[in-house]
Amino acid sequence: MHDPRSNRLRPPNRPCACRTTARLAARTARAIAVALVLGLCASGCAPSSRITQLWKDPAYSGAPMKSMMVFCIKKDPVRQRVWEDAFVTELAKCGVQATPSYTLFVNGQVDTLKAHDAIDQGVRDGFLMVKNLGKDTKTTVIPGMTTREVVGRHYDPVWRTFETVYREVKAPDYVETETVRSYESNLFSGGDERQLVWSGESAAVNAESSQDAGQKTAKTIVAGLRKSGLIRAAK
Repeated sequence: MHDPRSNRLRPPNRPCACRTTARLAARTARAIAVALVLGLCASGCAPSSRITQLWKDPAYSGAPMKSMMVFCIKKDPVRQRVWEDAFVTELAKCGVQATPSYTLFVNGQVDTLKAHDAIDQGVRDGFLMVKNLGKDTKTTVIPGMTTREVVGRHYDPVWRTFETVYREVKAPDYVETETVRSYESNLFSGGDERQLVWSGESAAVNAESSQDAGQKTAKTIVAGLRKSGLIRAAK
């Protein structure tokens, strides 16, 4: 007796079109999983800096500052110079003539009293003081993704067809570690009043070195001062 279903059956020696499609689908799934993991790694591990808290004196109505002194409180004099140079460079892009404190205090650490004495020695619109608030390390475990991949084909002698056999593959969990260094930057007006007009806390994430943290923090703080109208926009 003729079985009408035999017209829809493929002979064993005819290649199955789903074989190539299944392999491509499995490869695509693996590629997407790898891309997602790499994307998480890039976003989580990439160095960055951002302002976490910001305050500006609402009563301050002075013109944008054109001259400024920069004090970066560091125990290591080399790091102090690196940081102050980074701020001087970024402020110069906005037309601010900034003076690093290390040019005045070659020996000894800078404190608030010395900062006020330095302001008295020259006419400046204000002075910026930056200090370290501490370091925090955060670890996050990201579960690995599960994908399917082709492991072979099975021939069904009853239906004379091939079936694709899959297996599930789970990628290992990814551990993301962030090192966050926090800093406080305070801008005081010059003159006799010397009032606090702007204060911001910033966080440098996964900085490669103290120099890298200083450069990124300087860019972030100067951008915040510019947005607050305390210095002019970059040229």
